This record gives sequence, C-alpha cells and structure tokens, in this order.
Amino acid sequence: MNKLDDDDVPFKAKEVYNQLKEAYSINHLKKFKTIVQSQGLKQNSRLIRRVFHLYILDDKDPNFLNLFIEYLNPSPKLKEGLMVEAVLYDEVEIIKFFIGDGDIDPSLGDLLYCACELSAEKTARYLFDHYKRFFMLDNPMRGMSTARNAISVFFSDLGHEMINFLESHNIDLFDPKQWKSPFHFLELWSIGFISEDLKFIEMLHKKGAGVNDVVDPELNLTPIHLAIFETSMSSLEYLVSHKANLNYLNGTKKEVGFFSPLSAVAVEGCRDVVDADFLYRATKLFVQNGADPEFKDEDGDTAESVMLADFKKKLEEVLNDQNIEEEETRQLLANEIKESIENAQNAFNKGIQDGLAARALKN
Repeated sequence: MNKLDDDDVPFKAKEVYNQLKEAYSINHLKKFKTIVQSQGLKQNSRLIRRVFHLYILDDKDPNFLNLFIEYLNPSPKLKEGLMVEAVLYDEVEIIKFFIGDGDIDPSLGDLLYCACELSAEKTARYLFDHYKRFFMLDNPMRGMSTARNAISVFFSDLGHEMINFLESHNIDLFDPKQWKSPFHFLELWSIGFISEDLKFIEMLHKKGAGVNDVVDPELNLTPIHLAIFETSMSSLEYLVSHKANLNYLNGTKKEVGFFSPLSAVAVEGCRDVVDADFLYRATKLFVQNGADPEFKDEDGDTAESVMLADFKKKLEEVLNDQNIEEEETRQLLANEIKESIENAQNAFNKGIQDGLAARALKN
C-alpha cells in the first residue's frame, strides 16, 4: 500500500473496513489477520483510526473489535487515540473493552477529563463510578480540573459528586491556594454562570468568593459583569439578592471599555442581535434594586448613551462600507440597524420605567 495523502485516507479506510467485514462474516480469520497486519494499515495510525471510526458508526460487534485489537496489537499511544475516538461518540462499552478487568493504565489519566470535555456523559459517569480514586486523587490538580469541566458542560449531578468526593479527601476546588492563579475566581464564577448552576454559584459564594470582589485584575471586573456577558438572568438574580454593587464603575473607556453594570447590560443586550427580553429583564432587575439609570461614567455617558453610541458606530460602518456595492442593500442593512435601535431603546426604557415603579412599591 503506497503512502496515502490525507484526502485519500477516508476512501482507503472504507475499502479496508469492508474487506475486514467480509472476511469476518465468513469467519476467514487468516484473511482478517492478514488485512489487519498489512504494512499499509499497521504503520498508518490515521488509517487505523479511520477504520475504527467506521466500526463505531456500524453495528459494533464486540467480537470483531476483539479480533481487530488482538491482531493489531496497538501501541499505548495508538490505543489511547482509539479510546478518545470512542469517548467522542460516548461509546462506553468500547471504553470498558479497552480498559478490561485490571487497573487502568496510568497513561489514560486525562480520559475522564476528556469525557467531560466532549460531553460524553455515559462514559464520564462510568469512569468516575469505577475509577474515581485514580482520576480524581492520583493527580489532585487534574481531579479539580475534571470537576470544573463537568460543571461547565452541564453535568451538574456528576460535577457535584466529584466536588464532594474531592472535599472528602481534603481537596478543596474553591481554595485559591490550590490554583495559584489571579484568575481563579473569575474562572469559577464563569463556569457557574455559563452552566447556570446555582448550587455551584452558592457554594463558591459561601467559600469566600465575594459578589463585589474584583475577579479580573486587568479589567477590574466583578462577578456581575461576568454574569451579564453570559446573559444569565438566574445568576444576575442571585448576585443582586446578595447585594452586588449595581453602581460600580470598573474603569474608563480608554482603560477597559466597560463601565457600570447597567451600561454592560445595555451593550451586551445588543451584542449581535437585540435580545429585548434580556435587555428588559436585566434592566428592570437592576433599576428595581438600586441601579441609577442616570449614572455616568468619567466621560459623562449614561448606559443608554453608551448603547446608542455602539449602534451609531455599527450604522456608520454600514453606510461607509465600500464593499457594499448595491445602494439598496446598504439601505436595507441601515434600516435593520435603525429598527434594532428602536427595539433596544423600547426594551431598555421599559425596563427602567418598570424597575423604578417596582422600587417605589418596595420602598
């Protein structure tokens, strides 16, 4: 078999796999072994992984796999690559086959982390339930990273089991001393806001992460900015209920480009398209709980003027874009932006109006 170009690998893999299936179907084990051990296949890891990929997508006969691996006798590195391919498709039975009945190979230390990363929930659950000491305790830093990863991909129950297991062995995911990073709490808050896991957020808060602490020393951001970036209303409601500062000014435009939480809402709610629901609900929540709609940054801009300036910039870009040849197209795009401005202003101003009314009733 000649050396294959990357483009040829899928076609050759299909040819090889079909030959293997044919030999296997008639129980021609000698032919099966000859194909597997041919120089062209055995020395081409890309081709092997592609053949294995076809097996995963097919009927997954375990006896076929057993023969394939027995005759192939893959190196530890190749075996690890095949397992990652199985994780990608959350094929837990194949993972069980590779691991066997003995202790797990030390080279597979990142497999549970990988399963979480690839959202392979069945595989992650199996690996944790059967090999938790290996994955979580042999390398505590890896164990903590795996637990964080589980939460971030919405494996909430599994993630909290991992956190509790670590804590039962005196490994505290929330302890900044474990990580030695100035961005430790920023990363943890972000994980909680992305997953909207209020149990995780509450644990983080109770472990000493303050809702008004600066979590990004470069941009002077507090947790509420991070929750706004994720447009997570449940997270914002938690922070507000725990006295987040709604009139905090994190810096100047020149330094960081963001200002008060209300200004951040005004901009984030119009990031790509106008999210009128988020814009209204977040604005109302903030104003109801003390945010000043007329709060100004060092340049004298309010949240609304910041939002309008952002729209004005987009409009000018469209009107001056030399790549738009048709004037009709230009006007169509400009009108869409103008419509977005109107929708954003309506949602924002209604949020302010309803927020002030709710504040008056509360007081």
